[in-house]
Amino acid sequence: GYTEEFNSNIIVQSENLSLLGKMLISDGKTYLEYSIEQLKNSGMEYDFSDIESAEIDGVDFYKTTGSINYGIIIYQNYYAAIINDHALVFVITYTNDEQKAELMTIMNSIDFKD
Repeated sequence: GYTEEFNSNIIVQSENLSLLGKMLISDGKTYLEYSIEQLKNSGMEYDFSDIESAEIDGVDFYKTTGSINYGIIIYQNYYAAIINDHALVFVITYTNDEQKAELMTIMNSIDFKD
């Protein structure tokens, strides 16, 4: 079994959408749908929740939670929004409620500047 403590983390990604990407990806929900499809096609056995709307510092995002079992269940919350022709994505990764709460404290402190 797994004996080391899991290193929970936050990943922040900004992807410049090409002209084709802008035509195919209209919002964070569509971006997540494409991302989920790619992860499932990788052969990894991810499970995902339904995509729902979420808000980070007043900015509209979409969110889904994925999980995968590697001897322990690893959870990943994906948040995506399209801002100025870029996909802005936050991914928090954790294995338990305590880790999730710590990461959500950080997520809730995000402050977008104009």
